[in-house]
Amino acid sequence: MEQVRLTTCANDFKAHLLQSQLEAEGIPSFISNEIMHSYTNDGCDVYVNDFDYERAVDIMSGLEL
Repeated sequence: MEQVRLTTCANDFKAHLLQSQLEAEGIPSFISNEIMHSYTNDGCDVYVNDFDYERAVDIMSGLEL
């Protein structure tokens, strides 16, 4: 099992909204750069398992982030 980057959200609030929706659909995820985002404004990366990637993309496409 490999972790792949699903997307980069503009801020941690949007990353957590996406993470909540993914988890509600049974897809585990984690957020990277969450602490560094406070200092750099580079965004927060959301990662999922490689075998969940396609489903996660479908879920994400239905959200307005």
